[in-house]
Amino acid sequence: MVRNSTSFIMSWVYGIILIIILIFLINIVSYFIPNPISKDLVGFINGNIILIIIISFLFFLGSFFYFMGFPIDLAFPPFDAVGGALLVYFIINLIVLIDKYLVTGIGNILQAYSYIFSIIIFFIVIIFGYISILQHQSRRMRHHNLKRDDDMHDRKVVRRTIRRTY
Repeated sequence: MVRNSTSFIMSWVYGIILIIILIFLINIVSYFIPNPISKDLVGFINGNIILIIIISFLFFLGSFFYFMGFPIDLAFPPFDAVGGALLVYFIINLIVLIDKYLVTGIGNILQAYSYIFSIIIFFIVIIFGYISILQHQSRRMRHHNLKRDDDMHDRKVVRRTIRRTY
């Protein structure tokens, strides 16, 4: 278990390092392409780097708790729900930034309802998270019962074979 947990944690750390490297490269590219759109986009990403890391950490914790199995996996839906709500908030803010240049008007509408969308996503993720736990648990119980039935069948076959030989 320790080996799997360690590799799981290290994959998240490698992902964060990759995100930081990508943000660094985006900053370098924007330096060579002095464009107001790229400067605003890089400024937005740089201003939200902590939010990106928090979202990543919340999804990591949710995945880690799910990975640990029942009953610890009961803690994963709230982490995924908060991460999902923050991700929706981040994406809406990105759309608002892009809408500043495209002028479609959708950015203002999304921004006005961003909290409602985030709350809806929060509850949807909570509900489906617990549904997935229940489905996973019922599959595990069904598999356990089938395995037990197979073991009992094997014991009966062995008993019959022993009785026939004696």
